[in-house]
Amino acid sequence: MYKTYTGLGRTEEAVLKKLSEEYDLPYALGTTEDESIGIDGYLGDQAVSVKPISYKQKQRLREDIQAPIVYYEEYSTSDALKIHVAELDDALD
Repeated sequence: MYKTYTGLGRTEEAVLKKLSEEYDLPYALGTTEDESIGIDGYLGDQAVSVKPISYKQKQRLREDIQAPIVYYEEYSTSDALKIHVAELDDALD
């Protein structure tokens, strides 16, 4: 899944907005308290964490996030993101 995000502000919000459209679920940004435990927002009632793909490779930095993680890749040649949703798909099934 790809999403152009120029002008939308935070990357996390752009990802949540696109996922909201794809899954036909409302989205909401997480609170400061949510963010302190790694939750960036919600799709419907499902908590979601949004991380850059490089986060996967930094095992030592891993937090114990109690939500599916949606990874994204930014492309330096365009204003597009590639979004990886495998964990979210599993959680929503």
